[in-house]
Order: sequence, then C-alpha cells, then structure tokens
Amino acid sequence: MKKRVLLVYTSFNTFVEADYHILSLKYSVDKYEFRANKKAKAIAVQLLKQFLFLLLNLRSYDAVYVWFGDYH
Repeated sequence: MKKRVLLVYTSFNTFVEADYHILSLKYSVDKYEFRANKKAKAIAVQLLKQFLFLLLNLRSYDAVYVWFGDYH
C-alpha cells in the first residue's frame, strides 16, 4: 500500500505540478488548494477551512508537503 501525502498549495503552478507528478510516482497524493486572497475576511475563512480540514484529516496522511500554505 502506498503511503499518503497531502500537497498543500495556493496555485497549481508548473513547479507545484512537477512536484505533484514526482510525488505521485511513489506516493498516493491528495491536493489541497489554499485559495489566497488579499482581503482579511477571505484569508480568515480560508485559514479556518484549512485548520478544520487538517484537524479532521491529518491523521490519515503520512506526510504533508506545503507550497506556500498561507497567503504570502
């Protein structure tokens, strides 16, 4: 059984896509998009959604790979 990896990203750019394909060769990879926004309320909502997702699902992953998991 393949180990599970969670890939967190803000935009599925070419370098994120390349990492996804590399990781997918050996692992079962799930993607989580953090939808970055310049508005404070929107960022707060995304952070809350991400927190709840991780709280409920983190135990099912063997590793988490983050590409800018927050607004930068």
